[in-house]
Amino acid sequence: MKKIILSIALLILTASICLISAGAETFGDYEYAVLDDGTVEITKYVGSATELDIPSEIDNKKVTSIGKNAFENCKTITSAVIPDGVTNIGNAAFMNCQSLASVTVPDSVSNIDNAAFFTCTALTSVNIPDSVTKIDYDVFYGCAALKTIDIPDTVTSISDRAFAGCGALTSIDLPDGIRYVGEKAFSGCYSVTSVSIPDDIKTISKGAFGYQNDFSEEKIPDFKIICSKGTVGEKYAVENGFIYGAENEDVNAENSDVASDIVASDTIASDTVASDSVSDTEDIASSQQGNTDKDSGDNSALIIVIIIAAVVVAGVAITVIIIKKKK
Repeated sequence: MKKIILSIALLILTASICLISAGAETFGDYEYAVLDDGTVEITKYVGSATELDIPSEIDNKKVTSIGKNAFENCKTITSAVIPDGVTNIGNAAFMNCQSLASVTVPDSVSNIDNAAFFTCTALTSVNIPDSVTKIDYDVFYGCAALKTIDIPDTVTSISDRAFAGCGALTSIDLPDGIRYVGEKAFSGCYSVTSVSIPDDIKTISKGAFGYQNDFSEEKIPDFKIICSKGTVGEKYAVENGFIYGAENEDVNAENSDVASDIVASDTIASDTVASDSVSDTEDIASSQQGNTDKDSGDNSALIIVIIIAAVVVAGVAITVIIIKKKK
């Protein structure tokens, strides 16, 4: 029985080794895997090039994906060209490539996964193609040298901390189609002094704009939210105490009509509660007075009854004494 179990275990181990070997192949400085559709995903780079031109084909198979952590910590790369035909840039694909200053992303890319360019501290510019609809969380986190970013009209969602810590960024141009901006998405973009918020945006999460970093509540001085009245942008400005208004209009959130309305609403509520309290107090006092008057009347009647009873008792006692004396 033990021999049978050992044989089965050896077969499983051999099969696993074969599968691993089949899934991880090499081509020059690249390790890759063949996907189910017959295309290639680059899984690892082991070279030391400075200007990297990623191949569009490997072993006559089209490269369609840059895999998870494929170029992570490649310190020598200063520029990278991703070939046309690649549709996916995986999780942390270029993470911590600290010498990487520029990346060319083809129009074929439709997905840039979370933390793809996390802490690429030398990155100054990157293009996001129109085929992308979502910028995932932490994608450009800590890209301290990033000066410009062109967010296409197709993007509807920017996730948490997507551009956090991009201190060299001087402007943020949100597309009209944007509907969601995640928590601390642009925190730490301290060179940005204003942002224009589209009217149709649905959600601006906590600390998305106007804060010095993503780990404190310190605000960027005189930061302005450019927005229309009655919009989510105005609400965000008021809640966070930022200057806001149209392009040539500055409204201090603390003195704004919206803030006044909020305060007035709170005051009315407080006054109502106070009025109700006063009314209740008066009712209680009136009730207590009524009870006092009633108790006073009851006490007087009781005294009269006691006096009458005492007189009757005294009369009876006197009558008894007189009768006894006559006897």
